[in-house]
Amino acid sequence: MSSILTVCPVCDATTKLSSEVQPAEVISCTDCRSRLVIESLTANKAVLKEAPEVEEDWGE
Repeated sequence: MSSILTVCPVCDATTKLSSEVQPAEVISCTDCRSRLVIESLTANKAVLKEAPEVEEDWGE
């Protein structure tokens, strides 16, 4: 099983992803624990962005 190296957009740390991750999957940075979403994915490169905050809907 191979892995994909990418950079956290929050703290610039190198993050290793499993080769089994999928686009739009939410992961956590191993350094800063930020919630990140995989924006795009190729065979050896992943682009991450910070995941949006979950907002309360107050039952609406």
